[in-house]
Amino acid sequence: MKDVYVEWLVPRKRSLTDNIIRVTAVLMTVACGVLWLLSLNTLIFIVTLVLGVITFFAFNRTDVEYEYIYVNGELGIDRILAKSRRKRVATFDTGRVEIIAPLNSYHLDGHKHKKYRELDFTSGIRTENSHIFVMYYAEGKKVLLEPNRELMTALKGELPLKVHIES
Repeated sequence: MKDVYVEWLVPRKRSLTDNIIRVTAVLMTVACGVLWLLSLNTLIFIVTLVLGVITFFAFNRTDVEYEYIYVNGELGIDRILAKSRRKRVATFDTGRVEIIAPLNSYHLDGHKHKKYRELDFTSGIRTENSHIFVMYYAEGKKVLLEPNRELMTALKGELPLKVHIES
């Protein structure tokens, strides 16, 4: 049997909330830094350091990428923070997949009335040309993915009756 290995990286677009958090953290840190330079107060210096640490973590937590790794019947999804820290957030066995189809496909009509917990591992950009697929999983999970053609071909080879590449 032939081994199949496919990986795909999807950078997540920063939301308006993420941008507001970043700008606010930087402005507050700079304002406290200037205030400290003018007053040389120890308390203001400590507040400036704390705000600097908060700003560092705000930038790290708002820079997110998802990597899909498909290896022989198992789809793993890693979240990469600030292009340096990786954490496995989900693993899906293809034997437990109910269906995979494009977001607006008629193939998904039979699942729309059921209650599913939604997991979004996409870039966050929803346009007419975005290639977002929905995977319904056996444990009541609705997983949103943005795979490339190679990953979808590998999944189609594994699950020919459950994977629908075209709407």
